[in-house]
Amino acid sequence: MEARPHILIVDDSADVTGALRVLFEETGNDVSVANTIHDAVAVADARSIDVMLLDLTLPDGDGLSVLATMRARATEPRVTAALTGRAE
Repeated sequence: MEARPHILIVDDSADVTGALRVLFEETGNDVSVANTIHDAVAVADARSIDVMLLDLTLPDGDGLSVLATMRARATEPRVTAALTGRAE
């Protein structure tokens, strides 16, 4: 049996993570949610991630630091897409 893709959603908005979780689980993916940098890194340490949807503004810092930390630990996902409400 082929493993289902694992998607990590990193966002501090319960509305965003809830909606995306439903969408991706209903299409046959395994989904993890993290609301902070610390939690996202912990998920990556525990399990490989195929796709990460990453908010750039998190309560404990800049979302890009999640990617930098994962890269340093060799746990970065295959694909990362940024989610942000930033204008720049």
